[in-house]
Amino acid sequence: MRILQLVPRLPFPADDGGKIGILGITRAFIALGHEVRMSGFDEEGRAHEFAAELAAQLAGWYAESIPKARVLRAQAMVALGAGTYLHDKYFSESFARRVIEDYEAWSPDLVHVDHSHLGSYGLRVLERWPRARVCIRAHNVESVIWYRRAEVAADPLRRAIFRRQGDLSAHYEKTLFDRFSGVVAISEVDSALIRRQSPQARIHEMPAGYDLQRETVLRNDLGGAPRLCFVGSLDYTANRDGLEWFAAEVWPAVRRRFPAATLTVAGRSMRPVRFLESLPGVRYLGFVDSVSEVTDVSDIAVVPLRVGGGMRLKILDFLSRGLPVVSTTIGAEGIPTRWSGRNVMRTADTADEFVSVIDALAGSAETRYSLARTGRALVAERYEWRPLVSQYCDWAISQA
Repeated sequence: MRILQLVPRLPFPADDGGKIGILGITRAFIALGHEVRMSGFDEEGRAHEFAAELAAQLAGWYAESIPKARVLRAQAMVALGAGTYLHDKYFSESFARRVIEDYEAWSPDLVHVDHSHLGSYGLRVLERWPRARVCIRAHNVESVIWYRRAEVAADPLRRAIFRRQGDLSAHYEKTLFDRFSGVVAISEVDSALIRRQSPQARIHEMPAGYDLQRETVLRNDLGGAPRLCFVGSLDYTANRDGLEWFAAEVWPAVRRRFPAATLTVAGRSMRPVRFLESLPGVRYLGFVDSVSEVTDVSDIAVVPLRVGGGMRLKILDFLSRGLPVVSTTIGAEGIPTRWSGRNVMRTADTADEFVSVIDALAGSAETRYSLARTGRALVAERYEWRPLVSQYCDWAISQA
């Protein structure tokens, strides 16, 4: 099968959950014997690294940069309530022309649109070739993220702006989900949200996968006070909001309970992280080449997201490494918290609940080891990329 894959960011280096997911799908396409052409945006100016790693395995590829002026304009339109951010940031007439040219020259069997941000290009294909097979993978239901941001915003003006953006995004998403040959939902939760927006959408559920390659020695030791970690790009609003809340509301209580407790934070940030600088026991590493630099010296991973959607690949990474996870309910969406009758992770949605769960895990090696064992088994049994993508391809090719 010939697949034209449209991506919001070139997926190499795969240094965050979004790019890891895109790269996993691409490599599975190739491993299954499909020809892949990829077109995407090089937001970080690292196309040369992508070319060196992946280009030789593709039937062709194309990348454009995203001008800073376009990003600023999209942000301004959000503030004015006059534009849809998930469309405006990524829309380029030259990119649209390239997509049309590739389709015309190559006649792909499937156009795989990775993320609603690139949905307008799938619509362009369908305008010209109404019978084209175009499927969209919804990393998140973006409108829900905006509505959740409105719920936690303290400022009334920001609440109004976020709600307006949620409404605009919901209208745009409905257009995509109604029109496309198929919609790939990342979880049962997102599937239900998409169905609510677009009752006629043809939906296939495919969770984010994980390449379970590294061997892990499951640990049940914890010497003294717990060592916590947080991993995630702080340029992503949901991650930054969650960590700010954790730092202000949870961490002081953890330190009162365990005066020697530590929190290691890893993830790139274009903005200062001053809210971490004065906190005792907190170490901010910024971007790290390998997450093992953090997880190998930690006892518990925390995922304190209050907004966001989709599914957190970093949780699968933590579980694969045998690291116990404490997450909010929103953070854990898309991943079962119980598997084969055992807990996979622990959930907490308030500061008191976080402190209570951390206290319980710190005091029980048996509980930590049980979570580590069950989490690793879940990833091995349910989240291998190749079978997930194989099932998706079979489903996609059946969509007229």
